[in-house]
Amino acid sequence: MWNEPTLEELEALQMPRIEIVTRKAYQHRKVYMHFFNEEYDFFTGGYDSESHELFGYSIRNNSQGAEWGVWRRAHLDKLVSMKSSTEAELTRNLNFQPCRANDVEKIRLSEEYQENLRKEWEEYNSQCDKQ
Repeated sequence: MWNEPTLEELEALQMPRIEIVTRKAYQHRKVYMHFFNEEYDFFTGGYDSESHELFGYSIRNNSQGAEWGVWRRAHLDKLVSMKSSTEAELTRNLNFQPCRANDVEKIRLSEEYQENLRKEWEEYNSQCDKQ
């Protein structure tokens, strides 16, 4: 990974504890760091300084497979060494400024995409129930 954050940098961001962040709707969550390559985007929104776990949003291929989740230490090690199909390493966006998750276009569009899929699935299921 290019520009891998140190523990000191993670703690200096003063990200909220994971259990606090997960209680909020995504529109009210804040993201603090952005990691990316041509296939993946990861945005961090919470941090546990004792277990070194991060909470954040991962996006694969611009909307597909997007989700909020906890990255445990083993996942973090995997994240640090993750490469795209073209062998591009993840890079931390040093110009990223902490902001509300809803203000990040990739997150907002991905959440809208996921919501549309949920609605289509509910509509499909209700049609099946009528038959």
